[in-house]
Amino acid sequence: MTATAVVQGTVAGRQRAERITLAAFLLLVGLGGVGPVFIRILIREMPPMWAGAVRFGVAAVILLVVVRLRGISLPRGRALLGTVLFGALGLGLSTALIYRGLVDTPAGVSQVILALVPLETFIFAVVLRLERFRWAGLTGAAIAVAGVGIVFGDQLRANVPLTGLLAILAAGFSISATTVVLKWFPASSPWSASSVALPIGAVMFMAASLAFGETHSMPTSTAAWLALGWLTVVGTVGLMSLFLFVISRVSASASSYQFLLMPLVTVAASAIIAGEQISVPFVVGAAVVLLGVYVGIIRNSGRGPTAVATSSVGDGVVAVAPTPAD
Repeated sequence: MTATAVVQGTVAGRQRAERITLAAFLLLVGLGGVGPVFIRILIREMPPMWAGAVRFGVAAVILLVVVRLRGISLPRGRALLGTVLFGALGLGLSTALIYRGLVDTPAGVSQVILALVPLETFIFAVVLRLERFRWAGLTGAAIAVAGVGIVFGDQLRANVPLTGLLAILAAGFSISATTVVLKWFPASSPWSASSVALPIGAVMFMAASLAFGETHSMPTSTAAWLALGWLTVVGTVGLMSLFLFVISRVSASASSYQFLLMPLVTVAASAIIAGEQISVPFVVGAAVVLLGVYVGIIRNSGRGPTAVATSSVGDGVVAVAPTPAD
């Protein structure tokens, strides 16, 4: 085989790998983007905390079986402490807030608010002196806040309760704070960490369900059963597998583009599947939010000392790990 043929084969192989990675990334965005829509369908028939407990509980069993069959070791020491914190805050608290917020908040709106997570994470990191201050970050934050104000105003005029909007906003801050705090703990394998974190999230959902006096009924319609199955298998275990594949092939900053693309999928899916209305002010506000996130964090991601790889699965975070800067 000539040197030219070897070079051509190498280039062809690299291009094929890039196409596969791009396809996996787009599938991750597409499947993750419809997550809030399926949650909205599910919680029409199941109390929100109980629905989350069932989803995370079944997913935890599936994941524990996978971890055992693959011989993956569980985190120990400080890594275990960080994983427990991630399960309690990054999965339990934040996802419970998302489920509660989605009772009243349209799916598209919730995903736009959660698009602020990368920018909120950067702000927390600067406040705690884990990353350098950048004017681009401040500019992006100002733009994004203006966009959120437009979205909130539009939803309040549409009689969406403020408590639902604030619950989604609080969930984003919870995800961001957990991401920053976890940078003080050793990183674990996402499979290993999630096998510990998911049961913790399930227990927290169950405790909240009992505290709120929810009924523990199961879905009655085919649509709700399909939503539960999708969220458990595809929306948790499946999306995490896709994320692991993508993050192993692209930089952390490149993977963060999912936060800009997922709201577009969610808005379209919520209109088509759930029949949610899309107003002009909402579209304008969403565009301003995404612009702020792009200006503040994504355009310059990888230039700071560290970057944070965060897996968003439509309604929360599956795995968080500090990674080297690009």
